[in-house]
Amino acid sequence: MKKWIKDLRLPLIAKTTVSGDIQFTDVTNTPQTAGAGSVVAPYVKGYTVKLMQGATEKASTTTDESGAFSFPSLEGLTPGNYTLTFETPSGGKLVASGLNNPAVFSGGTTPSEQGVYKLDGVQPGCR
Repeated sequence: MKKWIKDLRLPLIAKTTVSGDIQFTDVTNTPQTAGAGSVVAPYVKGYTVKLMQGATEKASTTTDESGAFSFPSLEGLTPGNYTLTFETPSGGKLVASGLNNPAVFSGGTTPSEQGVYKLDGVQPGCR
């Protein structure tokens, strides 16, 4: 005799990707093109980017020669507020730009080695 499963429940694991880039601007806030071999590449490569939930580090990566970073397929994130922290390589300094949204960016009003972006109300697994 065959038995049929009437109610099968499987856990859903939502994977989330967080990505972005650091953009270099000149004194007039004009974005400069970065990438392999560009004069801007040394200024945007090698930043440590951390995804934080409170004081807990969820993931860490570094920027490439385009200033790009990505945390692909993050598992186990819960809905809530997160921050991205950016730490400069080799003692460089971050400075706020007119392109930054002051509602979400802090730590760059004066030159410093760290900048922070708020990611409020993150809903993992949603697009």
